[in-house]
Amino acid sequence: MSTFISPNSIEELLCKIDITSVISTYVKLKKEGANLKACCPFHQEKTPSFIVFTSSQRYHCFGCQENGNAINFIKKITNSNFTEAVKKLASQFGVQLSYKNECNRDKTNPNKKYYDILDTVMQLYNQQLKTSKAHNARDYLTKRLLSQNVVDQFVLGYAPNDWHFIRSSTELASFKQQDLIEVGLLVDNEEKKIVYDRFRNRLIFPIRNASGRCIGFGARCLVNSKIKYINSPLSPVFSKGKELYGLYESKQANPNLKKLLIVEGYTDVISLHKHGINYAVATLGTAATTEHLSKAFTYVSEIIFCFDGDAAGHKASIKVLETALPIMQDGRQIKFVKLPLGEDPDSFISKRGKDNFLTYLNSNLTSIDQFLFSVSSNNLDLNSLDDKAKFISLIKSYTDKLPFSTFKSLILNRLSQFTGVNIQKSDNFKKKVANNSTNTNFYSQTINRYNRTTKKINIKISLCGYIIKYLLHDPSLVEHIDISIDNLLYYNGQDSYLLLQLLKILRANPKMTPCGLIGYWYNTEYSKYILDLAEQDCENLEGVKELKAILARIKRDIKQKQHKNNFLTTKIEPIDEQCNGEDLNFKTAYRKAFTELRQLKLKK
Repeated sequence: MSTFISPNSIEELLCKIDITSVISTYVKLKKEGANLKACCPFHQEKTPSFIVFTSSQRYHCFGCQENGNAINFIKKITNSNFTEAVKKLASQFGVQLSYKNECNRDKTNPNKKYYDILDTVMQLYNQQLKTSKAHNARDYLTKRLLSQNVVDQFVLGYAPNDWHFIRSSTELASFKQQDLIEVGLLVDNEEKKIVYDRFRNRLIFPIRNASGRCIGFGARCLVNSKIKYINSPLSPVFSKGKELYGLYESKQANPNLKKLLIVEGYTDVISLHKHGINYAVATLGTAATTEHLSKAFTYVSEIIFCFDGDAAGHKASIKVLETALPIMQDGRQIKFVKLPLGEDPDSFISKRGKDNFLTYLNSNLTSIDQFLFSVSSNNLDLNSLDDKAKFISLIKSYTDKLPFSTFKSLILNRLSQFTGVNIQKSDNFKKKVANNSTNTNFYSQTINRYNRTTKKINIKISLCGYIIKYLLHDPSLVEHIDISIDNLLYYNGQDSYLLLQLLKILRANPKMTPCGLIGYWYNTEYSKYILDLAEQDCENLEGVKELKAILARIKRDIKQKQHKNNFLTTKIEPIDEQCNGEDLNFKTAYRKAFTELRQLKLKK
């Protein structure tokens, strides 16, 4: 049984597509008024007659009469069929296509009825705003200095204080009640067995998708209410976690949209557009999601988040930071601006005007990397080694979310310059020894240099140095190091003091990261040596097995030193106490004792 691409997928694709970006890949476009012009790619001509209409997302050649949407263009330019063109565009714009069986095929888009309902209701609400019942809504608009032009641009409306306005409207008589319920216009209270209007006595903000179709509503109360704003619920055509209010209007006002200013509320968007900041959008009262950002980056390369100057605004900025990092690719920019305390975009621009707003905006922009460093260093004293280690660890917890890119490398370079720790190189040794079976033979050559059959140890790194190296790669290995601090004091080999300090740090801070461990020694006499050890190749780290081999050798050395110390205490000191240095018996006893000492062997 054959399948076909669902109309819903095609509708979603057309909503995401910017026809300008599609056609400009093949044709050099030049701006002409609100549209774009070029020489037609489908026939020979010297005078451009090929027009791209940005408002309708269509093209038309007045020479050869070729016309259509982005799908039609790709079909023609690539000589492909409809399905191939849709798949190509879906891949380019990140749309997951769904398919249906041929027997279930409907000639029309199954969501068309929902769009028709919502478009009809949008006009009904708009007409109601002009009636005498809507005086409180008009008073609110007047108070906010919103003109009729703004009302028309955003198709603002009024939902009457009527429990059955929607169902009683003759314009909606042809639609099924269940369809009205599914798009959230009606509420079905099964317990009380009643159906009533969701929006009553509220100012209505129609929410339109990128193609201009109404997909839902935002509604503000006009009397005292616990809930100031309510939105349409999830429906076949609406999800508030994916839509940006004002995107369609921004596209209409800017044929070559370059950036978006994301604010928190409907009235913020409208007020900014009214003052000429016609690239403002909002996230429908919810935190910015990955879907919001991906949709925005479909149309622009720069996004500016403008939040209120309060604690909630700062918290929202941090949330955006965490959400944005995984999708930050080269060429994408995210910036933040924090308004003065007590101000929102609407109040600020209404009091001070467009020029002052733009001046403040441009003077207080913070790039995402600057904001990352600011957030991570908050309440930390970077002159303290402990706080510097925490700072590095926190930054790395954020940058680990970034995809591999030049942007990520630049942030790590800046972190290295800021802290004095070579973070780029440290990434090589921060690989965890999570699966020992995949790591083989890293220390096998080293171990052979000091194994039990080797009479002479000649290595550049001491035994303690190798354990330090292990811990710098994976601090969690400290749980396998069972040497006590007291016993390690007996061991006066190279790096024993450094290892002793490292064990104290890790046993007191078991969750310390490799980066944090390095940061702890920053700007000390050991910092260069620590980095030298850390930057050694560790791709084939074998982990616990080799670590225990080194530990066994150190333990034998410690035991031998303890044995010799006991020998000196029990044999040499009594001779010193009992005999005179010139006494023949003293010399004989001393010679015999030191002969025993030189011949002392530690039994395996």
